[in-house]
Amino acid sequence: MTIHKEGVTAAEILLLRQIHGDDAVIDIVQTKLSTRSHAEELRRLSEIYGPTIVAQAWPGVAPRLPSNLKDAGLLVEEKDPEAEMERITGAMDPALIAVAEAVRGGADPSALA
Repeated sequence: MTIHKEGVTAAEILLLRQIHGDDAVIDIVQTKLSTRSHAEELRRLSEIYGPTIVAQAWPGVAPRLPSNLKDAGLLVEEKDPEAEMERITGAMDPALIAVAEAVRGGADPSALA
């Protein structure tokens, strides 16, 4: 089963991998950085996953959580936009691609029907 989840912090990814296994979280793409403090993130994760699992992941009185994917040791896959577009459009009907390109070039969509 695949679940797509957005807005996941680096610390949450590590926690999900601890719970479900290292191969459970894949295709990680960094979109933005969290502005939460370590204490706020610990509290948020404890509310979602329970204080026991969070304490197992980060023991101690005032643990420091990773604040970004690099700090967490998670490889961020930087995708080449052109290669990604080729991957997406490669599975599309060529006629649909031609219509999309015509519309992008300024053609009237109703005249293409």
